[in-house]
Amino acid sequence: MTKEKGKGETTVALNGLDAAIILREDGAIEASLPDLGNPEDIPENLVFATALMAAIQNDELYDAIIRNFEVECANIGAALNLALA
Repeated sequence: MTKEKGKGETTVALNGLDAAIILREDGAIEASLPDLGNPEDIPENLVFATALMAAIQNDELYDAIIRNFEVECANIGAALNLALA
């Protein structure tokens, strides 16, 4: 990933089977997924990217993701506090 100074734009190089999800500041969600045609085996990263796109557009799943993130952050904070004590 590269960012030009003062530009505010970032360029990400994607290879043939890479996937990217862009979460815009205005709340819009975009994805860059390769067109595989009709393959028998879809790469796991593409299945996950598609599932994540569906999850963040579903209120219940989105809330569950945020709750889990908050728990993980609290656990990391508690572990950090113990390590620093």
